[in-house]
Amino acid sequence: MATGDVILPKGVLFLFVFRVPFIFLMSKLCRGFREIIAYFAQDIITEVIEEIDDETEYAQAFLLAERKYRSISHLDPEVSYRRISALLARKGYGHGLCARIMRELTGVN
Repeated sequence: MATGDVILPKGVLFLFVFRVPFIFLMSKLCRGFREIIAYFAQDIITEVIEEIDDETEYAQAFLLAERKYRSISHLDPEVSYRRISALLARKGYGHGLCARIMRELTGVN
């Protein structure tokens, strides 16, 4: 052995020769896969959103709000409005839709 030679344990040599390039390669491949999946997921999301029309969205929101209203109709109208608004907001419905549904449920203009 010559002066200045470094003796590395077998495990460290294996790590630098095989593992580090493999991990680097996999990180590059995974990043590519994530980008491809995100691209296709966006297309699928766009397709699904386009299929939902306003009346279908309204009907689903109304059924949900009506079921909730039946269970809390004994409460103060402000409380029931607040609770149903929060429920619809958590589900992703807008405030305008919630106001329209509450007017129909309570019969108040």
